Amino acid sequence: MNALLKGMGDRQITLCRELTKRYEEFIRGTISELINWAQATEIRGEFVIVVAGNDAIVDEDVISYDHLTLKEHVEELMVTDNLSAKEAIKAVAVLRGTVKRDVYAQYHQLDEK
Repeated sequence: MNALLKGMGDRQITLCRELTKRYEEFIRGTISELINWAQATEIRGEFVIVVAGNDAIVDEDVISYDHLTLKEHVEELMVTDNLSAKEAIKAVAVLRGTVKRDVYAQYHQLDEK
């Protein structure tokens, strides 16, 4: 759960223990509260973790890729989104509002004449 706290912030979560079984249990709180609970409790059984959505509004216009070259942007999407080179090139073209051919050329370092 420490990874959840680091990656998602201190959101509300529900730990669902032994779902569909006789002794099913639901423990609710923030991620940090349930980390403390887990450290003080002997944990047994199977759990499902339900995490609250993100309340922050992301303004798409604020996201900037200016610090990355086209090639770096393609490589980043290949790693972070587990995309093939072809898929990442297409995604970068859409995100940057440019022509896929230009991204392809930059990624493969081709000289267009």
